[in-house]
Amino acid sequence: MNICLPTTISAITASSEHATYPDDHLLLPRPRVVWQAASGAVTSATLTCTLTGPVDTVVLLGAVAATAVLEVWTGSAWAAPAGLEAADYADTYQATTGWWWHCTALTGSVQLRITLTQSGAATIRAALLVAGTQVAVPGVQYPVAEVPVDTGFTSTRLDGSPYYKERTIYRLVTATVRAERATSARALLRDVYHAHGRRPLAVQVVPGWGDDWLLYASLSPPQAAHGLPLYSQASFELAEVV
Repeated sequence: MNICLPTTISAITASSEHATYPDDHLLLPRPRVVWQAASGAVTSATLTCTLTGPVDTVVLLGAVAATAVLEVWTGSAWAAPAGLEAADYADTYQATTGWWWHCTALTGSVQLRITLTQSGAATIRAALLVAGTQVAVPGVQYPVAEVPVDTGFTSTRLDGSPYYKERTIYRLVTATVRAERATSARALLRDVYHAHGRRPLAVQVVPGWGDDWLLYASLSPPQAAHGLPLYSQASFELAEVV
């Protein structure tokens, strides 16, 4: 499991945008408020952003695009960053795609560019752009539990007619981390939860497993249990933000 601890993206510019869905929507922690390229025959669009390093991870979520390519400005040209590893994840619940890029740490003032392409009638769009530092969560005990949570409900009005509240379904993932030392279990609390609390984070739940394992989620307070001197473990939940 990998978590991206975010840094601030100071500016973002899209080469194409719909007036109702501007590029600054990509910086809001609200996946349903999206950026979208201009309607029509737009088959390619770029997203250019500026931030301050160190940065070694870039995550694009909720995208409708066939391909996405990450590049960094070297001072004279756009090029793939050193040590780049890319993984894409289909979200079969939302019918979108997410990308997770990890590279050698970039420092100082950093300019990044993502080029999205699309063919057919679907308009290019994306929900969130996150950049920061990757933290590996070692010792995750598989399988992890996944439960759909339905917030909709039905009731009856005073006149006897039915009332139905629109449902919002999100995924709740429960995981346990087992470590040989108490300090390793506490690192999850200190480095992730104490630093960022319940603010949503981009998470590779199961790297390399493909569909549906890239989440934008809030981390619950981890609960640690110490079986000294043998091992310690920490259990936590990831509540998907939709």
